[in-house]
Amino acid sequence: MKQYGGFEGNAQTLRIISTLEKKKLLPSFDEKVGVNEDGSDGRLGLNLTHRVAASIIKYDNEIPISRENGAKLCKGYYTTDAEYVKVIKKAVCGDPHRPSFKTVECQVMDVADDIAYSTYDIDDAFKGGFLSPMDIIGIPLGLQKRVAGRAQQRLSAAGYAVTVNEDVVVDSLIALFAKTVEAPPPEKSDEWGLLYHAIKSYDYSSNHAGYAYYRNALTSQLISRFISGVQFEYNKECPALSRVFLDEETATLVEVLKVYSFESTIMSPRLKVSENRGFDIVSSIFQALDKEDGNFLLPDDFRTLHQRMSNDDAIRRKRVICDFIAGMTDRYAVEFYGRLTGETHRSIFTPL
Repeated sequence: MKQYGGFEGNAQTLRIISTLEKKKLLPSFDEKVGVNEDGSDGRLGLNLTHRVAASIIKYDNEIPISRENGAKLCKGYYTTDAEYVKVIKKAVCGDPHRPSFKTVECQVMDVADDIAYSTYDIDDAFKGGFLSPMDIIGIPLGLQKRVAGRAQQRLSAAGYAVTVNEDVVVDSLIALFAKTVEAPPPEKSDEWGLLYHAIKSYDYSSNHAGYAYYRNALTSQLISRFISGVQFEYNKECPALSRVFLDEETATLVEVLKVYSFESTIMSPRLKVSENRGFDIVSSIFQALDKEDGNFLLPDDFRTLHQRMSNDDAIRRKRVICDFIAGMTDRYAVEFYGRLTGETHRSIFTPL
């Protein structure tokens, strides 16, 4: 979609609630698909209030129609939703052109996302056997540098005047996970006593990684610590745009943990293999549906939408394909790909 309006998760969320969800239509539009034969679109999605819709706008940027290879992805909203965003802004704060638009509800969800990702990704990594608390505290130097650099970049972009180096990374991780490897002190200070203490510390660490009650207790402690750092700043001019944010110390802990999880787990070979497989599946499905007569592979409602888009409007036709694929679960995508390629043998009577 790089040359046809792009694809970005936040933009797609706004499109889902404003257009794709099959809840409300404008009068005099086809009740089956919401788009008339002349291509006019009467879909209203969930028809939410402007204030609720505003909570979805995390990045106040209009995504360009085309993006050059290698150019950084712009996070925001699609060009097709630009006028809707102006309507939302006017309804919420009285100014359709107001810059830096981010409501208090959106900020609450943003902070909640940061806390959730930083804790539950680690919880998943423990459960999946990727990591243990001892692995985290024993972070190697190369990983320390990568985490420090990325965390510094993200915190600076968010407006925090902090310095994140390797020592800050190590100190942050120790502050968060030291108690998970805190075995009782050794009775003897000789080599056997120290070895026994090391074994017990490893056992403590393994318990927190391998057993759900330990993991849940740790996750609850981390969430409680991070929530205690939430701050609020009232905006008298427009209360809807009041600020919700983490204090500097908590933001540093959260960002270090998020980046550590990303670098050690998301970027690991095991997940990269799955990501590569997913890329091939999505690309193959898109290419199959986008080829000549590929729309006949679509379910009836999406095929009708595709056919009603103007023949010379490639952006709208490709957006239909994009919407169909973006709405797939992982399981459905794999199954659909299998039916296209013959990897899975399904009856022709199995619904799409």
